[in-house]
Amino acid sequence: RNYIDEWLELYEKSGNVKSNTVRRRKHETGVIKEYFKEAEIQNITSKIYQKFLLSLLDKYADGTIRQINIVAKMIFRKAEKDKIIKENPTLDAVVPKNKKTFEELENETEIPKYFEKKELQKFLACAKKDDNPQSYVIFLTLAYTGMRLGELCALKWKDIDFDNKTINIYKTYNSENRFVKKNHCNR
Repeated sequence: RNYIDEWLELYEKSGNVKSNTVRRRKHETGVIKEYFKEAEIQNITSKIYQKFLLSLLDKYADGTIRQINIVAKMIFRKAEKDKIIKENPTLDAVVPKNKKTFEELENETEIPKYFEKKELQKFLACAKKDDNPQSYVIFLTLAYTGMRLGELCALKWKDIDFDNKTINIYKTYNSENRFVKKNHCNR
């Protein structure tokens, strides 16, 4: 068993991590383990680590490369604390980005990530006309609180304080159909 497996087991058992996050971490650590399968963690230098990041360019999207780097930083930071390594090779690493050609940029159709104010008003008006009155309440709550869907699904009436106009978020609903307690958050 290698250090990455030990780190992942500890990460998974920390109790503060959702199953979806653990699933992503398994993928990211799998990429790291595959590349460094023959290397001892103590022998990975900054130069070797940078070469690893560059090797990801042809295989993964920029966001995935960033996430793999974040996980690697977590692993090496823990190894440094455990005194397994003297220097963290991820510290000054440059996370490369895929460069798009002029043609790719020209042909790209950008998908908006958020509604503009008028778009949101129009969407909520449509939701209000829907046969299901809960739709409007759900979308209105999500839009104006910044709450995540899992947090909304876990709400109880006792979490809503109409007098003080607050919603207390203590838990979230995850993909394994169970409620998970969170750190207290008040929105």
